[in-house]
Amino acid sequence: MKVKFYNKNGELSEYSFCCGYVQSEEKDNIRKELYKDSVYHFKVISRKDGLVERLVWNSFYSLTDARKAYKSFKI
Repeated sequence: MKVKFYNKNGELSEYSFCCGYVQSEEKDNIRKELYKDSVYHFKVISRKDGLVERLVWNSFYSLTDARKAYKSFKI
């Protein structure tokens, strides 16, 4: 059986999130993440002068809703 970690569009599959994979993007000390820990989490953090500041942290039951939040936040 071949395990599918990515969808056709290149995004992580639901199976990947269940295995602990994290989808992330970082630019100019701002990092956004999408991961699963019983529910889906969308998190944006800022790293500046050795400090980490959480800017956004939302939780979703649906991967579709979590992806919408992840895609809508431009960095």
